Amino acid sequence: MSEVQIEALKPFNKTPQGDLCEVGDSFRVAATRADELERLGLAKRADGEKGAPKPANKAAPTPANKVKPAHSSKAVRLGG
Repeated sequence: MSEVQIEALKPFNKTPQGDLCEVGDSFRVAATRADELERLGLAKRADGEKGAPKPANKAAPTPANKVKPAHSSKAVRLGG
């Protein structure tokens, strides 16, 4: 089981014996415990480790032939 470095965002029990950590404390915990603390909003990973990297946005730019034309300044009145 791998361990990761986390930083406390709120006070919580570090151990089942009731050892409290304060805001800003940094210590190592198991990766599954770190995931749980992140999900609860109690801590964040301090060493920058993430489960999976964010994918790059691969959307292609809009081609020139798909751009909408500008509206005409002339108004057309129908059936009047």
